[in-house]
Amino acid sequence: MFCICSYQADHSKYTGLYITALRMNSLLRVLVVCLPGNKPMRVCLQDLINISGGYSEAVLVNSKAGDFAGLSGPTTQRALRDLQQTCFAAAKQADKEELLSSYTADSIPATDQEHTQLPQVLICNAQTLTAETSFGAAIDSLKAAIEALLAKYAHYGSGVLRLEVPLPGGTTALQWLQGQKAADAERCLQPQVYFSPRQSSAPATPGAQAAQAASAGAGAVAGAGAAWLWQGKAGQALTPSIVQEMSGFLSSAHPRLRVLGGTRFNTAQESQPEWADFGSYCFMLPRLEMLQAATCSLLSCNIAWHNQAPIPRDSGSRHAGTSCPSSVTTYSSLADAVRSAMAALEAVQPPAAPAAPAFQVARQSVQHVPDQEGWGRLMQPLHDALATSSIRTDRLPQLHQVQPDIARAEYEVHGQEGLDQLLAALDGGFEGAGTTLLEEPSALTKVVLARRSDVKFTGQLDPLALLHALQERDPRSYQIFLQLPGGAVFLGSTPEQLYMRSGQAVASEAVAATRPRGPAGDIERDFWYALDLLRNPKDHVEFTLVRDFVRDALLQVCSQVQVDTEKSVLKQAAVQHLYGRLSGTLKPHANDAQLLAALHPTPAVCGRPRTAAKDILASQEPFDRGFYSGPFGWLSGSAAEFVVAIRSALIHPQDAPVADQPQPALIHPRHGPVSGSPQPANPKASNGDGNGPELHSTETSDFDWPAQQAQQAQQAQQAQQAQQAQQADLQSMSRGAVGTISLFAGVGIVKGSTAEAEWQELELKARQFQLLLQPSTALSACPNVNLLCARAMVEEMCRLGVNTFAIAPGSRSSALTLAVAMHPRARVTTCIDERSLAFWALGHARATSLPAAVITSSGTAVANLLPAVVEASQSSIPLLLLTADRPSEMRDSGANQTINQVNIFGSYTRWAVDVPPPDHTVPVRGLLTTVGAAVRFANGTPAGPVHLNCQFREPLAPMVAEWPKSLLKGLHQWQRSCSPFTQPITPGQPHPMRSDSPGFKQLLSMLGSAQRGLLVIAELTTAEDIVAALAVSKALGWPVVADALSGLRLGLPEASSKQHAILHHFDQILLDKAAWPALKPDVVLQLGSHLVSKRVLQFLEWSALEDEELAPMAWVHADASSKRLDEKYLVRQRVQIPLPHLASALSQVALVVQELACKRSGEQAKQYKQLLHALNDVAHHEIDEWMRHERQLSEPFVARTVSQQLPSGHGLFIGNSMPIRDMDMYATWQRQQSNSHASTSSPHTAATPVTGNSQGVLDSGVGVPVGSNRGASGIDGILSTAAGFAAGLKKSVTLTVGDVSFLHDINGLNLLRTGV
Repeated sequence: MFCICSYQADHSKYTGLYITALRMNSLLRVLVVCLPGNKPMRVCLQDLINISGGYSEAVLVNSKAGDFAGLSGPTTQRALRDLQQTCFAAAKQADKEELLSSYTADSIPATDQEHTQLPQVLICNAQTLTAETSFGAAIDSLKAAIEALLAKYAHYGSGVLRLEVPLPGGTTALQWLQGQKAADAERCLQPQVYFSPRQSSAPATPGAQAAQAASAGAGAVAGAGAAWLWQGKAGQALTPSIVQEMSGFLSSAHPRLRVLGGTRFNTAQESQPEWADFGSYCFMLPRLEMLQAATCSLLSCNIAWHNQAPIPRDSGSRHAGTSCPSSVTTYSSLADAVRSAMAALEAVQPPAAPAAPAFQVARQSVQHVPDQEGWGRLMQPLHDALATSSIRTDRLPQLHQVQPDIARAEYEVHGQEGLDQLLAALDGGFEGAGTTLLEEPSALTKVVLARRSDVKFTGQLDPLALLHALQERDPRSYQIFLQLPGGAVFLGSTPEQLYMRSGQAVASEAVAATRPRGPAGDIERDFWYALDLLRNPKDHVEFTLVRDFVRDALLQVCSQVQVDTEKSVLKQAAVQHLYGRLSGTLKPHANDAQLLAALHPTPAVCGRPRTAAKDILASQEPFDRGFYSGPFGWLSGSAAEFVVAIRSALIHPQDAPVADQPQPALIHPRHGPVSGSPQPANPKASNGDGNGPELHSTETSDFDWPAQQAQQAQQAQQAQQAQQAQQADLQSMSRGAVGTISLFAGVGIVKGSTAEAEWQELELKARQFQLLLQPSTALSACPNVNLLCARAMVEEMCRLGVNTFAIAPGSRSSALTLAVAMHPRARVTTCIDERSLAFWALGHARATSLPAAVITSSGTAVANLLPAVVEASQSSIPLLLLTADRPSEMRDSGANQTINQVNIFGSYTRWAVDVPPPDHTVPVRGLLTTVGAAVRFANGTPAGPVHLNCQFREPLAPMVAEWPKSLLKGLHQWQRSCSPFTQPITPGQPHPMRSDSPGFKQLLSMLGSAQRGLLVIAELTTAEDIVAALAVSKALGWPVVADALSGLRLGLPEASSKQHAILHHFDQILLDKAAWPALKPDVVLQLGSHLVSKRVLQFLEWSALEDEELAPMAWVHADASSKRLDEKYLVRQRVQIPLPHLASALSQVALVVQELACKRSGEQAKQYKQLLHALNDVAHHEIDEWMRHERQLSEPFVARTVSQQLPSGHGLFIGNSMPIRDMDMYATWQRQQSNSHASTSSPHTAATPVTGNSQGVLDSGVGVPVGSNRGASGIDGILSTAAGFAAGLKKSVTLTVGDVSFLHDINGLNLLRTGV
């Protein structure tokens, strides 16, 4: 325990006792009782509480003698007086001479004495409200819950309250934050923060899994507005007391309650003007928050207040939302905090619609600080200093001994892990050279120099759109974002983790050295880069310095440390690094402040020895790093995760000043360095010993090959015209707004480094920003009309949210392929098999509920799409098909590779258009409206495939062919904006089913009169429908037969399954037909489309048929589409309504339905429900017993085991034929996944834990994402669809598939060939 605040008793003013809470563990609290004479004594709080009647909320007392008027309620006043008397009694019995000298102010560091630490809050509570199907309903739910807080918690002097509403998982945290741009003027939604975990390619280790247990299932989190803000003054360090104060607002019982933010690289260094708004550190408890959990999204509102918050400098009284002397935004009362929360809820906007437009900015210049010449001058003395240190390399691994062909074969078969194992086996492997020995341990061995590149641009650069683009390009990195009210934005996409912690388990990593990745699908090129990285002596020295430092740093705060991964390669989207993983167990009293102090800055961003390297950087680097390379992350009550904020940028407010810099190296907006500026050499990397091919760092993206062909084909005159047209368009677009973005990158300098090579590594690391900020060629500069129209179509699709393209090779579609390759926001998947590719797009669309675009050449390539088109149509999955075709005059002429592609898919498309070939008569805007209509039809009700058959005449290559600029008429505004040409507007529609409508009254009467009601939930494909079905279940209270594809069955824990009355084994119960009369329902409400179980359908058919002895069952089917879903011809009532609207209507009258049912059916409904659940439990037990004694692998065993052990947050895709039937018959609830590293005890009083002990796993009633091709139930395309499903979810997916299905779609393995 240690003092978290200091208090000096003023005996002339106060005659009572003064109590200040000390830091406490979960079992014991210690108070300092200051009596006259100022002799503190220890008093056990538990004894005081026992004597005072358990009034634990009155543990902090700071009142004048006998004056408790400021506290409301006679009960609270009595509690405080009792507590005061108890303290005096305890003081008389204590040893008055015992002093807590170790906790006096003299023992606190000087930097800590500047910060007056707030005591821990009295109450920390969180409540998960009922799931809602829409954002507006969630806001209303939060407002209603907040209104009840004042009455319940008004007597607490301090506290943190969290209210959260589950929402369908289709909305991302970044989309929600982008939606708040409309509320930029509302300061209650500032500052804003974002943190996204990475999808690491590194193999999981036990130590890493233990350290990330508390954050299991949690995805990205976004925050808007601050419930509490901690911000350091200039030169103020992030001290243990500040970290401890933040921890006082958190609780291990509520893992989703977190503070997010970061610190400067060097908090002691004075800030330059561009970083002044950020402070030395900036952490916030978000006011409003959106979290992507395992099975849903969570919209939350946090409320914090503390009556001991410091008084603002500019006011004599405390006001909510003002800055106190230590730059902390505070709320001194619950009423103030509630008012601020309600204002934020009034200002908050819905999430933004999916969109990925190209950035409409004109890059004017780039100013490197230092420039390349200055870089050389800066490195020369460092080279000299490093040369005096002799680094022994005689113990480096003898990696050159391995035959490259053997290593390549191992890599191609077993991936990076296989290559690591092979190399580690050589001469003791990495363990034999784990430590680099230094003859002079105190000598300078490494310095990490950084460069700032100030890019000036005109136009509007949306920071969140830039962050989204970075995330799309590299999901294997962390994405971070912090925007302050003044407009400054810090963002980044960093691969490097500083540490993560769950309880006492902690893990860190070492990342150093860089090579590019091979082109997509080129495993051999990727292998040579990785092998060179592993064998290079200079890179090994740099990496080992970092790894050994991390190990030694962890030993300072951990009782034990192990190196889980000695040396491997961390794969990012465009680059790869040497990588090591370490883990340990924290010492009993170690905390995050000590972890941060021990690990930051690592040699990967600073150097070694740390103090010497830090001094060199402070004196030599000609700019302020600010938050670049500093720690950025989050803290919760029992866990933390921080990353190293590299690969980052600072976006300055418009026209904000930037610190003076040396002479810039000007760069042409499109074609690189201007004549006279330093010219970088071609990037090159040696393979170490000369074996193998020469390695060159490519400066082109994965899909730049069509662009290279285009540049080669263009003539010099056309290129000059294009540049002139582009400049004119960009100048027209700029509107006079000038902005600056500063890009940061750094490289490690060790013995053997060269200025030229390190400069090229800087270029490689900054390239992710440079590619996105490089403006696209203006439409007016397109060489021919084919590319003009193709580029306009692709841009419009991206603006409408369709930026995932599945491309098959072919010459007729060259214009479309080139247009996609030229778009900075397009995401591309390629495959030689059109059939497999179409199924991949189908799986992606099933996961995202957004269409993916398939591009093919002409002829039989188009016919190969038919199986996926049929499945998409039958399953109502949106899909966009862009098939290239020869012009109409070549049809029926015997021309080669020409077939009739018009309406080739027949009735299986929602809309099909034969798009005429681009010519000089049809304006481009006509194509834009065609694209808009296609996306609307694909996303309509019902959703489905749309076919655009695009005719193209020669020339297909991007050769020069004049075209009239009149084709661009009407597009001036469109080219200057980022909005679609036809902007979709969806005004608030009236509720389609009002409670007073005759139709609703009829439905209500039928449902309320049910004595044996049964809710059947079939396949549901959208997250909104799944949550709506759960709400309908709650409103009716009926037993639920949930299909395996309903989203409400697989991945649910036992408690949730029973709470929502899910029958997992209804199919098994129906095996005995003699029992059917006893099981017959009188009313069935079916939601969704297809049912897997043939036996359930037969039972419903039998129940609905008229019978002499038994009355027929009423079968009601509710679905949004008008599609006929009645294969037994027995559905008597058809309700065409979106399921969220039905759920809303029934939820409003849920009590009426249940009361009506109780009056009419009495005990019959209750007995029917009990009967079905009793039979379900018996079936569950019998299946478990049978499988326990079977002791052999079988299809039912696989289905049941997968359903029980599927990790939370993962997805499941099920093949047709027996796999889906076995899963439907034998799947059961998920086994409880223990988490031994996440504490569930809370140090706070009156804390009620939220369900689950990890951030992303909660019982929302929704299962894991599950998919299957049940529209046509074919066995083809299963593997390809599952690959697309995983890509769309951005999660790990388990596939259960039969052997014949797997072999039928074996080409789908090409879609997994990523070179990882």
